[in-house]
Amino acid sequence: MINSNKLITNTQNQNLLNELQKSLKECKSFYFSVAFINFSGLQLLLDTLKELQGKCVPGKIITSTYLNFTDPKALDKIRRFYKAT
Repeated sequence: MINSNKLITNTQNQNLLNELQKSLKECKSFYFSVAFINFSGLQLLLDTLKELQGKCVPGKIITSTYLNFTDPKALDKIRRFYKAT
């Protein structure tokens, strides 16, 4: 697959979640660097992450606790999710 950059906007035909899920399903590994993680956002990606886990696709997520925006419940879910493997 050729890596091409493109602007993703939320429209009727495309949105960030769909593009992210599509890219994850095609990847050989992934690395997220995000300012914060909330539980509701993580829930949207759990099925895709489980699929990647089943295919042994390695990945990393780096975030911060700056200003307490990251949801501890989300971090615990990620920790338990990957501990199960």
